[in-house]
Parts: sequence; C-alpha cells; structure tokens
Amino acid sequence: MLWFAVHFPRLGLEIFERRHPEETASPTVLVEDRRVRLANVEARQAGIVPGSTLATAHGVVPRLRHFERDLTAELDRLHCLAEAAYRYTSHVSVCAPDGLVLDMHGSLALFGNVDTVASGLASLFRDIGHAAQVAFAHTPAGALTLARSGKLPPPGDDVQYASLTALRDVPLVCAEIPARNVERLANMGVFRIGELLALPRDELGARFGKALPEYLSRLTGETPDPRTPIVPRETFVSSVHLIEAVSNKQTLLFPMRRLTSELAAWLTARQLGVLRLTWGFHPLHGTPCRVETRFARPRGDARGILDLVRLRLDQADLPEETMSIELVADDTAPRASAAEGLFRTPADENRNPPMDLVDTIGARLGDTALTGLALSDDHRPERAWAPRRPGSRSGPVAEDSAHTREAEGSRPLWLFDPPRPVRIDRFRLLAGPERIESGWWDHAVARDYYVAIGEDGAQCWLFRTRNEIADSPPEGSWFLHGYFA
Repeated sequence: MLWFAVHFPRLGLEIFERRHPEETASPTVLVEDRRVRLANVEARQAGIVPGSTLATAHGVVPRLRHFERDLTAELDRLHCLAEAAYRYTSHVSVCAPDGLVLDMHGSLALFGNVDTVASGLASLFRDIGHAAQVAFAHTPAGALTLARSGKLPPPGDDVQYASLTALRDVPLVCAEIPARNVERLANMGVFRIGELLALPRDELGARFGKALPEYLSRLTGETPDPRTPIVPRETFVSSVHLIEAVSNKQTLLFPMRRLTSELAAWLTARQLGVLRLTWGFHPLHGTPCRVETRFARPRGDARGILDLVRLRLDQADLPEETMSIELVADDTAPRASAAEGLFRTPADENRNPPMDLVDTIGARLGDTALTGLALSDDHRPERAWAPRRPGSRSGPVAEDSAHTREAEGSRPLWLFDPPRPVRIDRFRLLAGPERIESGWWDHAVARDYYVAIGEDGAQCWLFRTRNEIADSPPEGSWFLHGYFA
C-alpha cells in the first residue's frame, strides 16, 4: 500500500488570512482559550510564540490582529482542499483538524513517482493559498505522522521499510496520541516513536488503555486502518467574507484570484471546464451586484479566467463598499482531452487563439457583441440554421442528428433572403435535382434544387418550384437561392 498525507500547519490562521483584501501582511495570531495557537511570520518576528496569553501577545505588539479559532470553518476548508486533491486519486480522506490522506496505491503510475506527487501536491495547495507538508508511508497513520514532522522517508522500492525507518526518529508530539499521554511518556523518558514501539504492547495497554496499542498497530500496518473517502460536490460555490469593506476594484482582485484558483483546482479534479460563471459582490448594506462571464469554450486555467473576468469587471458598477465575494460555476462541460492530439501538451489545453479572441471581445463589449451559428432541425435551407451565443451548449440540433452527418448535396455559404427569380437560359445546370419538400405545418415548400454555373462563371444554387403547393408560383418558376464559395 502507498498512502500520501498532507498536513496544513497554518490552516486555522490561513482561513482568516484569505479574507484580507490585500496581500500585505501584519502581525496576526490565532487564539484558542485566550492563548496563541498560531502566529504568522510577522508576529513571530516580533517575539510572539504559540502558547502565550493573548494579553502578553498584545503587550508585545499593541496593534496585533487576533482571531478566535473556528473549528467548523477549518473542517469546511479541509473538505474543499480534499476536493482539490481529487485529481490525484478518488480515495481522499479528511483527517481533522489539519490533514488529508490519499490512497495512491492504484494511481501512482499515472503521475510518475512519489517525488512528483509530493511536489505536485505542495504546489497545488500553495497556489490555493495554503502552506502544506507532504509525506508518504505504507499506512495512512504513518503518512500523516511523517507529514506533521515534515520528514520524508528515504527513497527506495520498499515503502514499508523506509516508512518504519523514518518513523522511529519522529517525536511523539507529531503522532495522533493525546497530549496527556505524550506528557506521561516524556516523564518516562520516551520522546520518539521508535522508543515507544520498543516497549511491550501489553504493558502499554495496561498503563495507558487499549487505544494506544491499537493506534501503534495501525501506525505500523499490523492491523487495517480504513479511511472513508470524501464525495466531491457536483457544483462549485465558494465565497470569502472580507475583514474590511473594499471600494477599489483593483484591491478586489486579490481575493478574487484565490477564489479563481480554487475553482481551477475543482475543475481539474473533475476534468471539467467552465462555460459560465457568476461573481457576486455583496455590500454591508444594500443590493448585491452580480457579474456574469461566459466563455466560448470550456476553460480551466485560473489565469485566463481571471484575465477575462477583469475585463468584464471594468464595465461593471460594483457596490461602493464590498464586504463579501461569491463565485459560482453556473455551467460546466468536459474539457478537451490531451489524447486528442499525439503531440498535445497540457499547456496546449489553455491555448486556443480563435476562442480566446471570442472570449476577449465578449468580455470587453458584452455577450451580445458576438453571435455564433448552429444547425437547426429543418430541411428548408433558410431555416436550417439559427443564431447561437458563443459557448452555448444547448444548440437546436443534437450532435448525433442527421444534420451533423455528411449532407446528400452541397450547400452554399451565401443564401439570399428571399430567393431571387431568374431566367434559366442564363445558367448551365451541373447537378441535380435534389428535392426538398417540407414545412406543411407552417410554411410549405416544394422545390427541386440544382447546382449551376451562371453567365459570369459563378457557381450557383438554383431551385424550381413545384405547383403541388397551393400558393406556390407557377410550375417552372426558377429562383437563385445562393452562391457557393
């Protein structure tokens, strides 16, 4: 077995840091029971250490920012991070309060080796805005313990041997052992997991209860340690409530960038792209503003999405003071597979110059500035197409309909509306007839179509009416309906 674990040492504090409207940081601490649990770099540099009382911390830094720990928010955030890791394996489990475990036994070969997965996970969570320590082992408990210690097993084919070797030097405070038991073991002179594993299990059970030897058995792999995987959300909705109101659009881009990175991670994990998303900007008082962005193709790159959203944001009238931001992926679709091209690279999935131009024009000028075309389920040429919004998936004709297959006859790109009456002696017929008889329910037509050459050498599409239709022109009437390119 091969398990990866991700430990988020600053998770509780990062939940509040992501609510700050600017990237600049000031001394900040996370407080639990009036004591400092976590401190950011600026607070530690000022001399604040975890375990200090809140009064002492404020004495060191009078303008210190502090937040009360929110266990519910941490658990919700862990579930979001687990969904982001879903791209690596379908078996991702949450280990509250600050960890994840991934069963990589069946999917490691897809990503190369353990170093590639470890660096990829760290980079993934760094982009979302979280510091992460990654490790692997042959058991989920072992991987989680190594991740908390910040120690990776030595490289080698025997994962179990490497894991047990690395675990022996890990301090007990990194294991899932109650703090009171860690203190009692320290009084006995036992500080590391290797020292604990050397003690008789029966004696440990008699003194500390059966939970400790059971944990050690799961840690070493002597007994199974099943983990319940998460079930990812079917839709993406995320929001951030800012610490202070923001009236500057440029300042809003920082929290928006983090939300976009979360969206991109969710899309990648589900192999989807977004076609339509909505931003909600909520003021402290008053009516919220919603800004919708549509894309001509499914997109999953955070940078490209944010660039287009920024163009749309320039045209929007936002509240004078925004207090919270919400992002909703309204419409998604499968992304193009890398297997579609032999030499296609992952970077190619984010490059499509024609569709990028359509997205840029739409974001700058509005969705009505561009109109696409779609096939319509009608045999009459003038009604065989319909306008469609670029990026819309709901076309008038399904992809497997008869109109998407090769047509029986050629069709010109230029049609006249209405068709023009002509004299047939000025044309030379090349092919035909192709009979089209349809529309009895609203506007009936009965025509025989021909491909012809005109006197000027242009290739034309002609038809002759048939007078079985009550209000049709006389038999033999000829009309020019279009030109071929």
